[in-house]
Amino acid sequence: MKKHLIFAVCAALLTALLLSSCLGGISGPESGASSAAERTSAETDVQSSAYPDDQTTAETAPDTEPETETEPEQTTEAVTEEPVTTEEETTGPSPDAFVIAPPEGAETVGYTERGYAIQTKDGFWYVGGILVVNKTYPLPADYVPDGYPVPMQDKVENRMLPEAQEKLVEMQKAFLEENPTAKGFKIQSGYRSYMTQNRLYTNYVSKYGQEYADTYSARPGHSEHQLGLAADLNVVGTSTLYESIKNTTEGKWLAANSWKYGFILRYPEGKTPVTGYIFEPWHFRYVGLEAAAAVYESGLSLEEFLGIDSVYRD
Repeated sequence: MKKHLIFAVCAALLTALLLSSCLGGISGPESGASSAAERTSAETDVQSSAYPDDQTTAETAPDTEPETETEPEQTTEAVTEEPVTTEEETTGPSPDAFVIAPPEGAETVGYTERGYAIQTKDGFWYVGGILVVNKTYPLPADYVPDGYPVPMQDKVENRMLPEAQEKLVEMQKAFLEENPTAKGFKIQSGYRSYMTQNRLYTNYVSKYGQEYADTYSARPGHSEHQLGLAADLNVVGTSTLYESIKNTTEGKWLAANSWKYGFILRYPEGKTPVTGYIFEPWHFRYVGLEAAAAVYESGLSLEEFLGIDSVYRD
């Protein structure tokens, strides 16, 4: 009986131990799952704190934004509206910037209000390819045309450079053929050196004052006569130049026909504010056939035609 009682107690204890062990095994996985979840959450927190969304944007934006900012600059209207570089711009002025071909090697320094190129070479000024001499554009003081004597020995007042002289003779013959009873015209004054012009101008200033002298006589270095391409023409048999030449047969014919031979009436009537000189119906300048035709057809003075002024800067 006593043995049975001991066995029963032992069985009860063994049962209790087994029950306790089973209950502990059931609670263990739940505890393990909780720990795993905690570890996963902690790892996620660590990753989030190391690479937060706003920090990634803030740090990577500077690396990507410059690319998106520079791309529009390449396709903006300001860029696409810029004129395409043309062959004329890379090689020089457009052909429209010239009346006649410019001298080779001339440097372009600007453009007139009418779009003609202003160029310089060896101290000479060319506008639209035309050699210009006026109050704005001077000649080198030491310039002497080829074949002419040095300034101090200047004695050839009634000559022009060969091409101009030949055209003048041709023009004289044409006039006499059309007007056989007329006297004809002659060169009253052709080439003048710097020294000769200086003497004439100084004399006028001493007699009439500089302001008045500047209206009809060029300062030395600013006279077209020094070029050897200008001439004061007068009626044969007349020694003094008068405005009344415009009413003579010779004067009328020259005004209407000189352009056919490469000459232009240089200081037309009513153009003093533009040319800087009084009306001189006797003063003709040789510019060549093409340029003379263009200027004559325009009805403008040379300054107006080219879009330049004629004003002393000093």
